[in-house]
Amino acid sequence: IMNATVTDNLIMGGTYSIQLRNGRGRLVMRDNKLVDGSWVYGPVDSECAKIDWSGNSLVTIDEQYRVTSTVGPLPCAG
Repeated sequence: IMNATVTDNLIMGGTYSIQLRNGRGRLVMRDNKLVDGSWVYGPVDSECAKIDWSGNSLVTIDEQYRVTSTVGPLPCAG
């Protein structure tokens, strides 16, 4: 990956819902919402020291994919 900016998304599912690894250049993960408990192994598996990570949160949604509540902040992990 050369420069990646991931902002303002609703994310759900996957083994790890967010994986940002082996990137070069500027890596930004900001203001995304991850559906709580939607992953298989964990919410995040990323190279945190290389990423501008802020404002990401765990949320719940309704049947129309509208955010119904914020569970809490989503820290980077890896």
